[in-house]
Amino acid sequence: SRERGGKQLTVRAGSDQYAEELYGDADFDVVDTVREVAGERGLPPAQIALAWLLGKPAVSAPIVGATKLNHLDDAVA
Repeated sequence: SRERGGKQLTVRAGSDQYAEELYGDADFDVVDTVREVAGERGLPPAQIALAWLLGKPAVSAPIVGATKLNHLDDAVA
């Protein structure tokens, strides 16, 4: 299972073999960097990730998997 600092990230991370094949250490390094940048700016990591994505010329409309109102708030911000 995928761990950071000796802590399993999610329940799914401990049981999803397919995800283990999809994501590697470099992917988790990116997540750590996004969290660091977000912390420095006092923003949610989702806002940093979406801002980066929207800075890519090929992206005109990202797909966000919002399941809670605050997910939409982050996406709009």
